[in-house]
Amino acid sequence: RLKRFQSQKHESLEWDPAHPRAVVLCEPSGPSAESGPSVEPDDGCTVHLVGLGRAIIDPRDGALKAVGGACTFGTTVEMLLLEMQVPYVLHALDPDAKAAWYVDMFEKAFTPALYVGGGVWMQETADIVAKVLADHPERAVQTGLSERVQKEGGGEGGGIEEVRVRPSLLPADYTPMSNLLAGWYYCAYEPCDVGSEAYKAIEEAEREADSEYGQQAGRCTSAAFTAALDTLVEKLGVLEEHLGRHAYCCGERMGVDDVMRFVVLQILFTNLGELWGMKAPAYARLPHVARWMGDMAAKDSNPFKYVHDGEMYYRALRDWWSKKMPQRLFPEVEQEVSRLRL
Repeated sequence: RLKRFQSQKHESLEWDPAHPRAVVLCEPSGPSAESGPSVEPDDGCTVHLVGLGRAIIDPRDGALKAVGGACTFGTTVEMLLLEMQVPYVLHALDPDAKAAWYVDMFEKAFTPALYVGGGVWMQETADIVAKVLADHPERAVQTGLSERVQKEGGGEGGGIEEVRVRPSLLPADYTPMSNLLAGWYYCAYEPCDVGSEAYKAIEEAEREADSEYGQQAGRCTSAAFTAALDTLVEKLGVLEEHLGRHAYCCGERMGVDDVMRFVVLQILFTNLGELWGMKAPAYARLPHVARWMGDMAAKDSNPFKYVHDGEMYYRALRDWWSKKMPQRLFPEVEQEVSRLRL
């Protein structure tokens, strides 16, 4: 559990990037499955965020450990909090069996959700991002996520400033969701892999009649894969062109829009795409995106650098992902663990 802090100020000297004040707590954490979760420390300083994850045994030391990072949009909020050096507790709901208190609280039990006090939680990623930035305006400005601008209608002489989120330089209709969908359809292209969940659902006669299912060994040279890659490159063309002229989506310094796009593409290209050798071909065709992804991944605020462990993430969530993306055959755990440890 996070320890209490005497001050609500977060001085840089108090924060060790390699050991951020971030804790993953599996739900339910209250007295019962139906009761609300533990929101300790409730110190006005620590953020409580709901995401997805589960507890599993770490075979390296035999300890039961909470694993988070399965809610992509929740991980976006985590990166913003880490960048601003704001301590937080990630309340991880099992994606296959969400805690009763959460299901009862919301009409639709999607994640993430943010604790706003008094037993009240709020959903919607955009609203959560806006709130955490508004709650920590100085940190947001210092890290470049927000900026001070002259307030409109300040009267004669002006002089009134307000803090606003630094805008993206990308077209307004070219949203992070469009990048997510591009990456998703690339990874989930058809035909499905032999042995995948989707393959198992196909009638045997249909599988035998379709020669595509006998050609999986050459996945990354197949016509279907090439078409999927071409579509990805087209869909990410605006991002690629922009990053050829600017270091980040928001200009010469990382902004909120960079985090929103990076986190979803990291899940798709790195956590998933590398499983099937799909990251390298994409990066070869999108060199500026590849450079930007590398710069973003190297930041201490990347949740998969110091908070979420890649090996434990795969151990805990492989089976869940195999059903979420049924077109692909996910490597056995020990096979992938061996690759990650190289």
